[in-house]
Amino acid sequence: MGAIERSLLGFAAFIAVFVVLIELCPHDGAYDTEYLANEMESLDFVERVESEVTFYLYTRYNEKEAQKLEMNDKDSVANSNLDFSKKTIIFAHGYSAYHEGITPTRIRDAYLKHTDYNVIVIDFGGLAFTVWYYHIAANSYKIGRYTGRFILFLMDCGLDPRLVHLMGHSLGAHVVGFAGKEVKEAGKLVGRITGLDPNDFG
Repeated sequence: MGAIERSLLGFAAFIAVFVVLIELCPHDGAYDTEYLANEMESLDFVERVESEVTFYLYTRYNEKEAQKLEMNDKDSVANSNLDFSKKTIIFAHGYSAYHEGITPTRIRDAYLKHTDYNVIVIDFGGLAFTVWYYHIAANSYKIGRYTGRFILFLMDCGLDPRLVHLMGHSLGAHVVGFAGKEVKEAGKLVGRITGLDPNDFG
């Protein structure tokens, strides 16, 4: 992406934030931070995590067509191409991204080109596309712990945690860190955790 494209993208993001702020301001036009905070806290984030965080499996048998793995649904696992004898990459994207974004796609394609692994991409795009970065950042542990519970569910299905490599980019680095912590608190350890350019929570 060139300098002009980056500048245009930055300007478009600024306009989007400005429009949303105008919409959320009280009728007198004043910027009321307490009002905005109440708006954010009114969302049931835990409920949204459980309904909007999804897990997509890719293997050499389905390199481009994702298979959705459902939490606590053993049939979705049994009917997928997930092979517990192979290593499993579990990747989390970053802020303002989703499972078919540039970074997850490149990670997926690289692994499937050079290795015969399972690649599971976590999608929390419905939560990550928000102008309130610190809101999603502060709640990333909820996404991570939900992911950790998903890994524990896969272990009940036959997954060997020693063959699991958790990997996250940007905000996703924190997500997989919290996922690993959830698994550890259950008395298990995943084989590896990698954070790629972790975001600063500020």
